[in-house]
Amino acid sequence: MSLSENTQDFISRCVTGQDAWSTLQRLCLDVGTRISGSDEERRATDLIVSELAGCGLETTVEEHRFTGWKPGACRVTVREGGREWTIPSHPLGWSPGRSTEAPVVDVGRGGKADFRRLDVRGKIVLVCSENPPEEKDIHRSHKYIYAEEAGAAGFLFYDKRPGGLVAMGSARLEARPGTIPAAGISYENAVSLGAAAGKATAAIADASTIGDRTTWNGIGLKRGTSDEEIVVCGHVDSWFSQGAVDNGTGVSSVAALARLLSRYPLRRSLRFVSLGSEEVGLIGSRAYVARHPDLSKVVLVMNLDCPAIRDGVLTVYTNETPALHAFMDEIVKGLHLAVDVTDGLSRYSDHMSFRAAGVAGVQLLAGSGTSGFGHTEYDSLDKVRPQDFTIPLLVAGAAILECAQRDTRFPLPTPRPPGSHDA
Repeated sequence: MSLSENTQDFISRCVTGQDAWSTLQRLCLDVGTRISGSDEERRATDLIVSELAGCGLETTVEEHRFTGWKPGACRVTVREGGREWTIPSHPLGWSPGRSTEAPVVDVGRGGKADFRRLDVRGKIVLVCSENPPEEKDIHRSHKYIYAEEAGAAGFLFYDKRPGGLVAMGSARLEARPGTIPAAGISYENAVSLGAAAGKATAAIADASTIGDRTTWNGIGLKRGTSDEEIVVCGHVDSWFSQGAVDNGTGVSSVAALARLLSRYPLRRSLRFVSLGSEEVGLIGSRAYVARHPDLSKVVLVMNLDCPAIRDGVLTVYTNETPALHAFMDEIVKGLHLAVDVTDGLSRYSDHMSFRAAGVAGVQLLAGSGTSGFGHTEYDSLDKVRPQDFTIPLLVAGAAILECAQRDTRFPLPTPRPPGSHDA
């Protein structure tokens, strides 16, 4: 592949002069936890918008009001043989804010087969984050639905890794409350509770509420010479942590790319977007699509969700879009980087809101066997180093520049008829 002069210049500047790290420090240390709809989420949005404005971009903040979930105090108490103790916990997103007490049953990985083999009616289920082999692409929200449908009284979700990691996340992918209280606990406490299953009862007291909430999408526009555009996005909200990797690295990368790419004259416009409230159901990206219903001029969405992590390996998801896969594979090979480009579908991030509206999207996602602390309180600044941004920024920036100067398009595959199956 022959890279354009702009792209070659960008590569040099990206390696020597990107400053995503400084933005990440401000997000983690000056703002901190950025729960959906919180004042901190708004402060983080304003921080990113100020950086976009500093690049000379046209900026705006779009406010979106919705019926949302607000976390409250959560308490999990275990009672066995006259003893009682409390274990650390966090409410899961869309837990309905009620209390329950019932016997505990361990359903292991929480697949359909696990719920079929056990009677969980009126009981609190203990569910591991690990996926069962027969359901490899299963979200915690699916496990929660299985528990609801099986008549469970409550839902305790735990991280499969030891180390005192209290699990966090949403029990729903869509914006509506669940029917049974749901909380995250640690592996160690789950093992103890599982050993006592059949003898112990647990009580979940959740003070979360459902009500009017507000989230914000911060936007910076760099105009090109045509009316076509590329959306570069990352969500700004976090769980009960600094949210360094998820998704401080992503939204900091959005701001860094805006600075790096602002100097180049381009045919297609670039729209840099800090999205709100992704963690509780892609609220910000769904609101963006609803507010901008004509997306026919958007040729690509570049979604940066956890793109950088210490000791990380980057994966580029092209989301079952053949032309996009070929394009990103060409970019990565042209950069001579050891990056995995997969045509697999990454289902649980903001590009899916755009995909539902007919726009192809790529997600940059980094994984690590030693520093993976997403959705726990240990998702903190020490899990990232300045140099961890270099490869994802090179890949994203080169792809954006080449797409902005070519006539490349990425049609989504034609949906198969209802009832059709793979051979």
